[in-house]
Amino acid sequence: MKCHCILFVLTFIVITFSLQGQTISGRVIDAKTLEPIPFANIFLNNTTIGTTTELNGEFLLKKVRQPAIYEVIFSFVGYESFKMKVSLMGDELKLGTIRLKQAEIELGVVEVKEKKDTQWEKKLKKFKKIFLGEDTAADLCTILNPWVIDFSQEGNKLSAVASEPLEIENKALGYKIHFHLRNFQATNTTYLIEGNVRFEEMTDTDEFEITAWLQNRSTSYRHSRQHLFKSILDQRIKGEGFNLYTEINDLVNTTTRSAFFYSELGSTLKPYDTAGIVSPTAQPGIYKINLKGRVEVHYKKEKILIHVYRDVFNPVSWITLNKGFVLVNKDGVELNAADVVVAGDMNSDRVAHLLPINYVPEETILEEQKLELIPLLEEKIYVHTDKPYYYPGESIWFKGYLNYRAPVLRDSLSETVYVELVDRSKNSVLQSKMYRIENGFFVGDILLPNNFSSGSYYLRAYTNLNRNFGDDRLFVKPIPILNISDKVKLNTTVKEKAQDTLFTISSNKKAFKPREKITLTLQVKEEDDLNSLLSNISLSVTDATQVVPVEISDDIMTLLPFDKKPLGLGKDGLVYPIEHGISFSGRFLNDKKKPEKAMLNIFQINPRNFSMAQSDEKGFFSVSGFSFYDTATFSIQGTGEKWVGYGRAEFVKREVPPMNFDEIKYSLDFVKTESPQRILYTPAVDSKMLQEVEIKASKIQEEYTMEYRIKRPYGKPNYVLKAKEINTSYGNLLLALPGKFPGLVVRLVDNPGPNGANGEGPKWVVYLLRAQTTGSHEVLVTVNDAYVGGDPKDILGSINPQDVESIELKTGVNVLYGASSFGGVLSIYTRQGLSDEPVVAKKNIPTLLVAGYSKATGFNSPDYDNPGANSNLVDYRSLLYWNPMIRTDSSTGRAAVSFFASDLPGRYRVVAEGVMQSGKPIRCVTYVEVEN
Repeated sequence: MKCHCILFVLTFIVITFSLQGQTISGRVIDAKTLEPIPFANIFLNNTTIGTTTELNGEFLLKKVRQPAIYEVIFSFVGYESFKMKVSLMGDELKLGTIRLKQAEIELGVVEVKEKKDTQWEKKLKKFKKIFLGEDTAADLCTILNPWVIDFSQEGNKLSAVASEPLEIENKALGYKIHFHLRNFQATNTTYLIEGNVRFEEMTDTDEFEITAWLQNRSTSYRHSRQHLFKSILDQRIKGEGFNLYTEINDLVNTTTRSAFFYSELGSTLKPYDTAGIVSPTAQPGIYKINLKGRVEVHYKKEKILIHVYRDVFNPVSWITLNKGFVLVNKDGVELNAADVVVAGDMNSDRVAHLLPINYVPEETILEEQKLELIPLLEEKIYVHTDKPYYYPGESIWFKGYLNYRAPVLRDSLSETVYVELVDRSKNSVLQSKMYRIENGFFVGDILLPNNFSSGSYYLRAYTNLNRNFGDDRLFVKPIPILNISDKVKLNTTVKEKAQDTLFTISSNKKAFKPREKITLTLQVKEEDDLNSLLSNISLSVTDATQVVPVEISDDIMTLLPFDKKPLGLGKDGLVYPIEHGISFSGRFLNDKKKPEKAMLNIFQINPRNFSMAQSDEKGFFSVSGFSFYDTATFSIQGTGEKWVGYGRAEFVKREVPPMNFDEIKYSLDFVKTESPQRILYTPAVDSKMLQEVEIKASKIQEEYTMEYRIKRPYGKPNYVLKAKEINTSYGNLLLALPGKFPGLVVRLVDNPGPNGANGEGPKWVVYLLRAQTTGSHEVLVTVNDAYVGGDPKDILGSINPQDVESIELKTGVNVLYGASSFGGVLSIYTRQGLSDEPVVAKKNIPTLLVAGYSKATGFNSPDYDNPGANSNLVDYRSLLYWNPMIRTDSSTGRAAVSFFASDLPGRYRVVAEGVMQSGKPIRCVTYVEVEN
């Protein structure tokens, strides 16, 4: 494995903390003239402690902790920087007189170029990726004076020096960093950064931003080397979330690693013995940590998206000490950082995650502070519709955009959005649809019936999480619906808003003929130093004569961005949970029709799935995490003492937000006419007569044969247990399975609590005993080929053996289920779920019908390049084109779309809205001419 290392000279420092602050004082003068140097910078390397000299050259550094060893940095423009290592053991340290030498500056040749230095800019982008990092924190860092950096290139080796300290504004952690870069070298596999650093606390009146800084600092600290070494000193390695492993000596560098950690544990890796690895030194407050060989570090209190191992979802790092030891103070700060080589997750944190060594992590976060962090979960919705107003019989086409207060949480927030057509005057929801949010977007449509009454309606969109921030903050947009004979007046005073200079649309011709193909090119321009021009855009083209361009509501530029001040929550915090899929609620009633607290088996009959829930004392329960379209059937029953199903569930209607939003004022002048204002375009669909097909089968496969079982999703099972081989006298499968499959272990194990405390007593585990590993990764359990969430003990303990037709065991890893199937797949097949036909619930078992996600209808438009296609139809379309998912090229920022003009000459209004990869909203409006 290739190792990368990052070195900071500043880390040759030791700091320990006491209740009182000490001082360091002295005087700075010119080495030649002996005159005092006022306003010279003095700071303790890699801390927030710094000052400037007075007019007489004197300085005083306050609030210094002791005992400690520091590097004191002296610098001033025109003078050579001076570094002094000092040891502070008392209350005061006097350094005396410090003499700075004037720098001998050799003026270089200045070359003035008319155009941008593209090569220098490319090197700067590479420098930023290595120096700052490539994550969300790095995106929030800005080098304010990049022009002070000079680059040189030798082959694949990039070097950089800076004539002045780099000024870095880190809005992720809330620091302004003065980085005195001494050495920077980077190749394709390694990098080296050396320098002195001074931190300044950024100030902001926004309490939310300050809270975010504190949280981000804590996050950066938790998986850092300093936290690891501090945990080792305090003998709280596992308690702080770290697991250490080392390579078995005989197998180092001779064994190829597997993609699965638990197959390596006991084979090439073993837990690191941390007994006796810490020893004090002769210097008070300094300790020696001995680590031999390469140590693999797993941080268990955090999860990441990109995994080193397919069965480990936590950050993994590797640490090697060149001298076999590291010297640290009691807070884990390293003295000999140059001898510490790191790879993996700890190596991914660069300057963007750099903390001052006098940073003191919070031991706990108070409950009121947790409430302040909740606004990080805020989502904001904007919906782009194809038209400003509608007639009965038309469809409302729309595309939704979600903005996130904390974009890094995008994948952890809502996956379900509700879209409603609301009659505000009657406080009623006329139509409601549920859509799946994918990558921050959703697409849909609402068909208005031909008999739909005219009036002022509203389109409302929200997530369950949105409601925690107030129902009045949900997205609401006016949807005027006119009588078919009402004609909107053209208001000549309406002017298009100013265009976004980063986004333009052009057509391939100045004017077009009826039914001629029109091609539009969308172009997104570069924003600052954004590396990607990828944008996601929705586009609508309407006939401006039939669809008068009126402004009904604000657009994406106004409504999608967040206000600077986040929304607050009530004292109850998050009342409405985040929905990771489809959720529904119900009430469980026992056989006496009384509500009861019980463990519930929830079978999704079609499509197949299985889940479990528990009702409260009043019988209420909620389940979530399902994903299906249209409607699904569920059978829900309680599990009795003899594991016999009983009772029934009633569906509880979802709570709809109240209609307490303010009506949005808009101006829409129209006149009544004698003729309809819309002729709906319906393209003809060719039909074909289907030929009779006779299906013959030479053999009907018996379900109980191995030949039939090869068709399972995971392939041919290794072992099959038939119903007649299962002892049905046991109350559940957990008790009936021991000894039934070779290598399958079902037993009770100790269940320790945190930090070695006693847990909740012994627990059941179900795992495969494999020769190549001593680990016990539990099996994955499926019921009728449906993945079942939860522990195997809970699933098997809720299934009655009398309901089982067979049980199959696949011992190998399955591609279908990925790393979760590392411990094998145990598949339960019930007597009612064997056929490939949809499952039909028993007549005596009540079922619930649950609405799923709605599917977006495909937009249809004619293709006049196809000879004879729809040529006999009159084409008076008002909506010429709708495309909700246009993506620009990430390198060129360009995308092209084509459609055909209708039979009517006139002006087509093109409206495009979207977001750039950075999250910045963009909008462009242009017109296309169609002439006879």
